[in-house]
Amino acid sequence: MHCHYKDILKLADKAPKWFDENAVPRFCAFAPDECANIYADEVVLLLIRCQNCHHPFRVCISTSHSERMIQTVRMRAWGETLDPSKKVEEIGPLATRIQGLHYGDPPNISCCPAGPTMGSDPIKVIEFWDRLDPMDRRGNREWKRRRELEVRLDDEDE
Repeated sequence: MHCHYKDILKLADKAPKWFDENAVPRFCAFAPDECANIYADEVVLLLIRCQNCHHPFRVCISTSHSERMIQTVRMRAWGETLDPSKKVEEIGPLATRIQGLHYGDPPNISCCPAGPTMGSDPIKVIEFWDRLDPMDRRGNREWKRRRELEVRLDDEDE
């Protein structure tokens, strides 16, 4: 369940354009550098909906190399305690897990009484950005938009 951020929403004269990985309302145009994760190497703007009232939200999901490694280590440790013969594969980039994207609870805006405690359903990848390519001579990696990964995730027609 996410914080409501009533103080921020009360000061705004318009609705947020999107919500970051922590469900913080954002009023600027979406860009990968605006995500909450300064180490991100993949950033997705995802359209989701509240499982209860179906209110739509534009939300950000991001990941970084170190987060994927930590998640892999955790899964290996958990898997080994349950079944030592089970081999846990390395957690891959979001691009390899596009159909399994999941935001979790929707942003808490009081869309419905149950909304803050409900899960969310992914609808569509609106934008997909990565900077997984090697660094240039100056040590920079440019964001690249991957339109081929901007796909519908639910079974409904648009």
